[in-house]
This record gives sequence, C-alpha cells and structure tokens, in this order.
Amino acid sequence: VAKFKQIVNIVGGAEERKRGDEWLAKVEVIDEVPSERCSKLTGPKIKEQHRIIFGTADSLKYTTTTSNIAYVRSAHQKGVKSSFYLHPARALTEQKARGFSKANPFL
Repeated sequence: VAKFKQIVNIVGGAEERKRGDEWLAKVEVIDEVPSERCSKLTGPKIKEQHRIIFGTADSLKYTTTTSNIAYVRSAHQKGVKSSFYLHPARALTEQKARGFSKANPFL
C-alpha cells in the first residue's frame, strides 16, 4: 500500500490521487504468504516484489490482476503457471497533461 501511495503521490494528479484513495478504501490488504514454488523463481524479469505478490496470490489460490506480462511469461517458462488477469498498462498522465515536469513542478 505504501509503494502504491508513493507512486500515485509522485506522478498522479489530484483526480488520480482521489481515485487511488477510493480504490484503496475498497480493497482488503492481506498478509504476504508467498508459495514455495514462486519463492524459488529467479531470473532478470523476476524481482523479490514479484515473488511476494504473485506468490501470495498463488498460495491463496487468488487471481492476480496485472499488466506485468514479463513476469507471467518468465514464470510460465519455468513451469509456474498461476491464475492471472492481464490488463493493458496505463500510466498516470494527469500531471503530464497539465504540463508538470521536474524542471517546472508548479505549472
């Protein structure tokens, strides 16, 4: 949750932050309990964060909603197949659309 908030607060605009807060109010945060098979995955496309997120869903038999096709493909190639829903990646663009930049953050 902290990482999600950090990303939204850094690059999201006011409406994106509002939608992020609304979404967080609807989700249930669960303990991290990664499966053994996901915990053992290694490779350039598999980070610790991925092992925790996808591994927890795997151990609980949940479907993961993700745009991270690189992890899904890498895990699949290593024989770890899990339930996932793949969605298109979307960038937070509200600040960019308003002309925000690191050089001039007050536009």
